[in-house]
Amino acid sequence: MQSNALRLAWGVGGRGRILEAVIEANAKGLLATKPALVIVSAPSPIEAVASRHGIASRLIEGGRGKAPKAFHDAFTAALVENRIDWLGLTFDKLLAERTIDVLQGKIFNVHMSLLPLFPGFGAVRKALSSGMRVAGVTVHMVGPGMDDGPILGQAIAPILAGDAETTLGRRLFERAVPLVLQVVRAIERHELTLDGKRQPQWSAWAGTDGSYFAPSLDQDLTDFAQAFCSRCA
Repeated sequence: MQSNALRLAWGVGGRGRILEAVIEANAKGLLATKPALVIVSAPSPIEAVASRHGIASRLIEGGRGKAPKAFHDAFTAALVENRIDWLGLTFDKLLAERTIDVLQGKIFNVHMSLLPLFPGFGAVRKALSSGMRVAGVTVHMVGPGMDDGPILGQAIAPILAGDAETTLGRRLFERAVPLVLQVVRAIERHELTLDGKRQPQWSAWAGTDGSYFAPSLDQDLTDFAQAFCSRCA
């Protein structure tokens, strides 16, 4: 395992299960990066997970809808105070442009749709009502707009007869976990960097295997993700 001093923070707007997978993968030696900070916008089970692993967490409440300036000020200050290099998001708030600038654009988000389809909230519900036969998950860079940054990778999942938001959401979660783990590994190994215009640059690209449109997924991360997701059932 290649050592790395990457300081990764994560913004969580829900239960934080994807971040929990990142934390556990690090604990098992599959990722070099142990997150340095978890920021939650409401009380979350991920706070207890972070505490068990010796990871600092901070609650910065932003209310419902558009977050006030005080939220963005506190969020940005937390990143600066903790000397964060990269930020991952499974979040429910748009970040302020000054927050993005603090990290020079080194922020990625997990969105439960095949962007540019269904940006914003309610993506799984929108996919179900669209009449499409497939849905997907996207990991993308974050800009000031709504889910419109450069795409890092995507994965597809079938929409089955009788699907509800819970069943389709579960299938998308299972697709998201290995993809996110691979993105974190790529960042810590400098296989994913940003150029001077904040555009992502991959050192290698493997195309698609029919389900994932991304750099090839390492088997150890795929195996771990499958086991992790089965425990989350």
